[in-house]
Amino acid sequence: MSQRISVHVLLISAAALIALGLLMLISVGQVGATTEAEAMSLAARQLKGVFIGGAACLTLAFINYRSLGRWSWLWLAIAVVILSLCFVPGVGVEKLGARRWIDVPGLKFGLQPSELAKIAIVVFLAAWYSNPERWRGRGWWGRTLREVCIPLGVAAAPLALIAMEKDLGATALVGAAIVAMLFVAGVRTIWLIAGGAAGLLGLVLLVYSSPERMGRVQAYLRTMQGTATLADAAGQNMQQEMASRAMLAGGLQGSGLGNSLQKLKKVPQQESDFIFPILGEELGLQATLPVLILFVLILLAGMSIALEAEDRFGLLLGTGLVVLIACQAIINIGVSTGIFPNKGMALPFISLGGSNMLFCLSSIGILVSIHRHARREEDPPSSSVRLRRITPCV
Repeated sequence: MSQRISVHVLLISAAALIALGLLMLISVGQVGATTEAEAMSLAARQLKGVFIGGAACLTLAFINYRSLGRWSWLWLAIAVVILSLCFVPGVGVEKLGARRWIDVPGLKFGLQPSELAKIAIVVFLAAWYSNPERWRGRGWWGRTLREVCIPLGVAAAPLALIAMEKDLGATALVGAAIVAMLFVAGVRTIWLIAGGAAGLLGLVLLVYSSPERMGRVQAYLRTMQGTATLADAAGQNMQQEMASRAMLAGGLQGSGLGNSLQKLKKVPQQESDFIFPILGEELGLQATLPVLILFVLILLAGMSIALEAEDRFGLLLGTGLVVLIACQAIINIGVSTGIFPNKGMALPFISLGGSNMLFCLSSIGILVSIHRHARREEDPPSSSVRLRRITPCV
């Protein structure tokens, strides 16, 4: 699809998902509510995130995306600082055994720094790999140092802080985006394989280091093998068990908006991590299938914009952001439907969460900027550079 069509598809798809998310939050907010204000509280909180994210989206859409690359080191340094604040007593907030949030002094809202750090990491790597002559050093060691060691070593600092916050999902998400960007940048295949293997090994070690994570994986494996116990259904797999019941109860047409029975049984995190099963139960396949289609459209439109960018920085930046959004949606829906082990992660544009909404809408704004400024700079013609820059060097 052309860039003009792509940007409209991107914006319309994101707006449709946000509208559907607000509708579902109104439905979920009615559980236990005694007044209309309480019933609308979740949607009202989400609207704040939409307004803040919308302002960021508009700002980034009108700013030349290339200016982000000029300050990539600064954004990464800021990301490291705010991630570190999660561990500062009185500033960092611990929820559900994880320290992923900070209280903004003087303001009545919290911030999840990893959401902003994801953009900072993508911007830094896109800026680093945007100039092949800079990172392809002389000799095997010189090239390896600039091609892999320096950029990934620097990006590892905020990534390690995210892992220390016990946010395994965000760590894996950023890792997937990094691999995609390295592939598009043309990093040698041997390093792609080595990096992917190292990332998987790291995730396995993080799982083994936590009895809770290990318990979730073991319960998931027993479910896949058909040997799950009642203890699994009432413990580690309880969320997914209730989610599966909700999806099955919804069928094709659903039970009707506001008529979910599973949400009345207090499905944990039903307004965020497990909002998709509630959507399936109330509105059925006729709603969940369009949601999947909208995410596919965002993926296709975003990648179309990235591939049509007239410089490597736009290509890499767009690729990283689109992969982050797409993989986050895949993980959330995969967990909600029992395809993946239980792991808390918001559904982009739909789940309650101001920080994630800020990340998603900021990413949309950057993609719009790539579209708007693609042909306003003196760049090489796209036909002469596109195939070379997306072909990995072996």
